[in-house]
Amino acid sequence: MTVASEDAGFWIKDMLAWHYTKRAQAKAFTLDHFIDKKPIPQKEKERLKNKINGRKTPQLKPAFEPLMLAQKPLEGTFINNFDKWAVGLIDTSITMDGHFPSNVLKVEKTEKKDKHGHPTQKPVALLEHLIKIFTQEGQTVLDPFIGSGSTAVACYKSKRKVIGYELESKYTSIARERIQKEVARAGFAY
Repeated sequence: MTVASEDAGFWIKDMLAWHYTKRAQAKAFTLDHFIDKKPIPQKEKERLKNKINGRKTPQLKPAFEPLMLAQKPLEGTFINNFDKWAVGLIDTSITMDGHFPSNVLKVEKTEKKDKHGHPTQKPVALLEHLIKIFTQEGQTVLDPFIGSGSTAVACYKSKRKVIGYELESKYTSIARERIQKEVARAGFAY
């Protein structure tokens, strides 16, 4: 995705890490069932299991998801670009932990009860933080992968407009319902 974005003319500015500690599924798995299926004597199976001693495949439990930060090329300097388009600079007064914003964002994954059927749903708090750093109230955010609508909800919570699209129709109705609820809660006209 990074290479494709760069090939499309964007500047890759940074890599962010969305760090979480809960609800991450371990990817490593035990090998006992593979040993049990081997056409070897039971004594050899036991020897292998004892030698492996509970070790698992070499995959650690994930604790972060990488996020790419890309920017369209500037028109002139950062100042010229911001003066003309009101984008391209970040608001460093927006903080999650009282410190200068960093490229490591500690936000837990969405609780199962708050998931909306999308396998890669992002927490609204994470998206709202990023939206506030990179945009200003009243600006429009484009989400080309709107999924279940978390970015749209974050936009309405932070007083931004949103344009989003989704290829899978099963998520568009979920997103639409979430957006309508947020619009009603925030008092916007939908």
